[in-house]
Amino acid sequence: MDAQPIILDTNFWLLPYESRVDVITGLQNLFEYAPFTILVPTPVIDELKMMAGRIGRKNTIAAKSALSLIDKLVEQKRAEIIEEKGKADGVIITLALQRGAWVATNDKPLRFRLKDKDIKTVILKDHHAITLA
Repeated sequence: MDAQPIILDTNFWLLPYESRVDVITGLQNLFEYAPFTILVPTPVIDELKMMAGRIGRKNTIAAKSALSLIDKLVEQKRAEIIEEKGKADGVIITLALQRGAWVATNDKPLRFRLKDKDIKTVILKDHHAITLA
């Protein structure tokens, strides 16, 4: 059985540090421990790096921690960095369509765009449960 690809947008990578949500365990539960792989487009990494570089901002530490988690998951072969150019949301949609990937996001405008393209979307519900939208 092939692993289901899933793309986490920038705001989803921040959840473990801003909302104390274990995103990886939540995804494992959602997929009922079926294999999945996380695709990380470079524009998402670029957004996190930009946030991490801002001194004194509330999400600076969260962004640095998210980048560290991505590195760890790539090292464990549970995530793959995908080199792409463009704005994060557009790249996420294109990549999801090309790879049959689900997308994890709480960004409402992005969720509407994903729904229009019939891309399965994963959200954080009630600040603690990761679920299929």
